[in-house]
Amino acid sequence: KPFFMFWAPGAMHAPHHAPQAYIDHYKGKFDMGWDELRKQIYQRQLELGIIPEGTVLTERPDRVPAWDSLNAKEKALMARQMETFAGMLTHTDEQIGRMVATLKRTGKFDNTLIIVTSDNGASAEGGLNGSHNEALLINSIMKTDLEENYKKQDVWGSIETNNHYHIGWTMAGNTPFKYFKQTVHHGGTADPLVVSWPAGIKAKGEIRTQFAHIIDIGPTIMEA
Repeated sequence: KPFFMFWAPGAMHAPHHAPQAYIDHYKGKFDMGWDELRKQIYQRQLELGIIPEGTVLTERPDRVPAWDSLNAKEKALMARQMETFAGMLTHTDEQIGRMVATLKRTGKFDNTLIIVTSDNGASAEGGLNGSHNEALLINSIMKTDLEENYKKQDVWGSIETNNHYHIGWTMAGNTPFKYFKQTVHHGGTADPLVVSWPAGIKAKGEIRTQFAHIIDIGPTIMEA
């Protein structure tokens, strides 16, 4: 019988939580900082054809500090924030992998329409220090105290925090756009859409550039 499943994980919304091993896996991987990471992402997007040749990387917003302007202690905290984000993303990706593996094991993969999309881009609620507790923002505290963040650094990404990362990482996550998911003009309000249906779609591994809208997905499923 046909089946329908809607899976909406908490990822990658704050709080960025993951088992410790997944966080530890990325230790040191983001020590280059958000400015360099953004350049790497941009270059990779060009190579993969995600963005067209000639796309210009936007300038870093004035309110986002240069990574090199941070001291060593600040860099260590901010790197931990992104390590945690990446750990959560990898853990989430593994769960998608488990579902795909099960479909293949049961012979249902080729004739299953899989659609993966996400929320509106990387989010700036973490502010200019990141935050060990995103609820502070809800209470109009727009910037979490650095000293309070340092106290939670070793447990960042655990049940003891309601954590969110610095907007520098938000900027990198929305490459090549300039701002964040809250901003439309030069903002990060754009999402990937990945579709797999081997038995129903002849194209393999294509990258398409036309825009779609979330309201297109329901009718597409019904038509299929």
